[in-house]
Amino acid sequence: MDKNKYRLYINQSLIKAFFYKGEKRDYCHRYVKEQCIDKSVSKESLSMMCGNYFETQCLGSSIGGKMTEDLPRKKLTEKQKANGQKLGDKTIDHIRIDEQVMVFNQRKTEFQISVQKNVNTQIEIKKLWSQNDGIVLKGELDIFPASIALPQRGLRLCTIDLKLTQTFTDFGEFCWATPANLDPIQGYMYSELVRDIDLAFNHEENPDSRLFTVYTETVQRILSKQDPLFFFWVFTYKKNPENKFVEVKYDILKQKELFESVRKTVEEINTNERKGWDRIQPNLENCRQCAILDCASRIAFKSNQTTATENFEII
Repeated sequence: MDKNKYRLYINQSLIKAFFYKGEKRDYCHRYVKEQCIDKSVSKESLSMMCGNYFETQCLGSSIGGKMTEDLPRKKLTEKQKANGQKLGDKTIDHIRIDEQVMVFNQRKTEFQISVQKNVNTQIEIKKLWSQNDGIVLKGELDIFPASIALPQRGLRLCTIDLKLTQTFTDFGEFCWATPANLDPIQGYMYSELVRDIDLAFNHEENPDSRLFTVYTETVQRILSKQDPLFFFWVFTYKKNPENKFVEVKYDILKQKELFESVRKTVEEINTNERKGWDRIQPNLENCRQCAILDCASRIAFKSNQTTATENFEII
């Protein structure tokens, strides 16, 4: 195959840059182009750094093989300096995240979740979109394939995406306390990617992918009889840390939702290619996540978080 004919690579993050639960965002064109598509700029907030650290400790690395092996420490006291201490103490958040890493290891044993660091973790999969072979769907799966022992359903194969959040809240786009209100597009995309995997196409796109190690004949045989499940496994790290699984169901209707989101994303990109990406849409949310520091329209903001709360939920 000629790779040059593939015009667009679409992942769930790009869809979410344009749409939230199928509704078009009031997005900044320059931000999407430079940060989400070209990736000429990037920004890692402390929350993102904490998430990458958590994934590194649990899985061996975070997305793209990035390793975050420590977090910002407290400043050294004069006494510590005098005693020759070189590294400040861990913050309370750092300590709680480390405790959640231990919980992850305990609970993966409890639920018989198979996780081998740097083996069945951070698995990149690409798939020619069945509606247009000029479009490639792609994603990097935190854990795949994983076994999981479920109440009533027994041992199943699944994909797991780890999430770290401060608290379970009912508000905003990361309302893990009420997962039915979440945008499920990531679960839909990853569920689509692990169905009918084309090994030849993936080898052509990325011959070094871990996919070829883990997608064994045994796994293929199991998945030919039973589709894999998808779970978010969410951990909190503020006061009284918790964790729970959120299952995202996927069927033919959900696939139609995903494909419509892909179609609208492609349409949005093509429209902007014709009209130009230089339009700027400054607002608190857009500017908060933007790494384009030389933007004359950039505005200041204040961050805000909220609170709230069991083991398995389904959306």
